[in-house]
Amino acid sequence: MKKYDVIIIGAGVIGLSIAYNLGLKGCRSILVIEKKYISYGASGRCGGGIRQQWSTEENILLAKGSVEIFKRLSKELGINIWFRQGGYLFLSYNMDEYEKLKRAVKLQNSLGVNSILMNKGEIEKKYNYLNTDRVVGATFCPTDGTLFPFPVLWGYAERIRDMNITINEFEEVTGIKHDKKEYTIITNKNSYESDWVINAAGAWSSHIAALANIKLNNVPYRHEILVTEPIKKFMDPMIVSLKNGLYMSQTMRGEVIGGYGLAEKAMDFSMKSTTKFLKGVSHNFISMIPRLSEVRVLRQWAGLYDESPDGKPVIGEEEQHPKFMEVNGLGGHGFMLAPKIGEVVAEHICNEKEDIDLNKFTTSRFKKEISEKESFSLG
Repeated sequence: MKKYDVIIIGAGVIGLSIAYNLGLKGCRSILVIEKKYISYGASGRCGGGIRQQWSTEENILLAKGSVEIFKRLSKELGINIWFRQGGYLFLSYNMDEYEKLKRAVKLQNSLGVNSILMNKGEIEKKYNYLNTDRVVGATFCPTDGTLFPFPVLWGYAERIRDMNITINEFEEVTGIKHDKKEYTIITNKNSYESDWVINAAGAWSSHIAALANIKLNNVPYRHEILVTEPIKKFMDPMIVSLKNGLYMSQTMRGEVIGGYGLAEKAMDFSMKSTTKFLKGVSHNFISMIPRLSEVRVLRQWAGLYDESPDGKPVIGEEEQHPKFMEVNGLGGHGFMLAPKIGEVVAEHICNEKEDIDLNKFTTSRFKKEISEKESFSLG
């Protein structure tokens, strides 16, 4: 039986970011266990949006910190992640939505995020390809952007292995035991002992927690996404509609990629595509940008969001299970928050001062009344 200081369950962007940041701090006794392969889960199925426009202080700080890391990550990992800061445009279609955007911008600005409000006339002048018939207003942040997810995963994995940290793919965790001193992780191939266990299993996080007799109330939701053939570049920002959850961006090669808020619980962990989504997203794409009516869809796919009860990340040790750390419940936003989360979790494990208070993210908050769900859980 091999002994490690830290075992991370899940080799998505969250698990890899944690392993990478621990490695930077000199921790090498780390095992990352992945039941399939790197990029199998949500990290390999996302749209690559990176934004700082949130309505809670904690998420804004995580996102802002992650953007700063993404700006240097290509050089740091030795691979081009294609991070491009073309901005994020949030469109509102009624005054209630617009008032929420106003409050959010005020908070974002107070924390150093340079988002702005836009009225209908400004939107029409700058984005003349948009159908603005029912648009009331919008917010825009020029330092938000997009990236190509796969090089981030590949880059993290390569640097992690360079540090002699172990990543075991195609190995499934089947049991977790705790004797108050250390954890025993049982898989379909082996058994391991560890001081720390990190549950970064995404949509499977509640299942992993249950193996340790921990009740985690996260629920997997299936979301779909598609990509079109390449067309001449006309769109810079990621565009998000607060009306129906639609989001879309255009890659540097010209493909339009996006989806909308059609989601359903996926307790069977199904990631199948549907014609219902294809019809719905096509209608919404054309309604927002009429010129897309003649564009052909190349491919569609689905992935699983890991949703916490209040829509906010779950990060921190379980009260009754010291050194069993939840890092999950990130919905569709794990990729955009992963670099800073990895840094803060590594600080916590190494007993260093954390520059973001993790107490706001622990599961102990669910013992209190559930707070209002994060306003911008789109895109």
